[in-house]
Amino acid sequence: MGVFADMLLLPPHASYAGADPKTGGGQVFLVLQGALTHEGNMLATPSSIALTHDEPALQFAAGAEGLQVLMLQYPCRT
Repeated sequence: MGVFADMLLLPPHASYAGADPKTGGGQVFLVLQGALTHEGNMLATPSSIALTHDEPALQFAAGAEGLQVLMLQYPCRT
């Protein structure tokens, strides 16, 4: 099984709750356009957030100009 990829396009100030990383081997969120707010921090292009499989699901909001982010979920290691 390979890497799952999803392109997220969020309007300004929209909230997003990610999938549980425990369903795979970890996740990476790459900011391609706009900015996101996570835990009070504004992350703009070219920022990323990486999660290991044992971290909680990511929650964030799009910035004032919206957000385009690429989400990658890696498969479980066997």
